[in-house]
Amino acid sequence: MAAPVIGPAHPFQKDGLAAGLKNHRAGHVEDTHLHSFAFDDQYNTYHSYGYAAAPEGQGLIGAVDQAAAGSVYGNAAKRRKTAEEKAAPEQRQQRLRDEAQAQLAAGQPFTLTNRMPWADKEVKVAELTEEQKEYIAKMAADKEAAAAEDVEARGP
Repeated sequence: MAAPVIGPAHPFQKDGLAAGLKNHRAGHVEDTHLHSFAFDDQYNTYHSYGYAAAPEGQGLIGAVDQAAAGSVYGNAAKRRKTAEEKAAPEQRQQRLRDEAQAQLAAGQPFTLTNRMPWADKEVKVAELTEEQKEYIAKMAADKEAAAAEDVEARGP
């Protein structure tokens, strides 16, 4: 089926095949039974990894060096992480936080392991100066006067 046609070429055909040897525009096509899963497996493996099983049934075609990757559908399922494996990153983060807190308490310079060195500090509220207090009082009085004028203008 995959071997070239042996014999004299037809003199008036471009591809050299006589009309009797063709049942399709591309050449001779034979019926075969192939499960849809087997076809999809080879088709998707070829388009994903660049190789597939040879049509003759022996060997591979395409990027044979990647054949160790297996089939698209034949790869083993991923193993789930155990409770210890899931907790390991959290424990590492907690250890880094503890180390950073110890460094800050000891007065050592800031390191990037502690991303929020300001989190434990208290907020100090600044006191207003006399000038700022006078300005706020003046603005409040102007606002009350404007509201009173608005009520008088609209009437009772």
